[in-house]
Amino acid sequence: MARDIERSAPCGLNGSISWNDAVCVHCGACTSVCPAECLTMDKESWTLVFDKGKCLACQVCVKACPVGAMKVTV
Repeated sequence: MARDIERSAPCGLNGSISWNDAVCVHCGACTSVCPAECLTMDKESWTLVFDKGKCLACQVCVKACPVGAMKVTV
């Protein structure tokens, strides 16, 4: 069952990161390129886990996402 949920969390630099669970294919592209290692994939629930204190708002995850599920607002 697809979940049409957009999740958001504040970034470390007064921004926010969000992703759309209905669009996300859980490929891990965003987690593998994050220079701050603030994104991880919970392998049990297949959901993204975000550590807001580490985020640099660099938007590398947005560029790496093959389906356009990620968004960073600064």
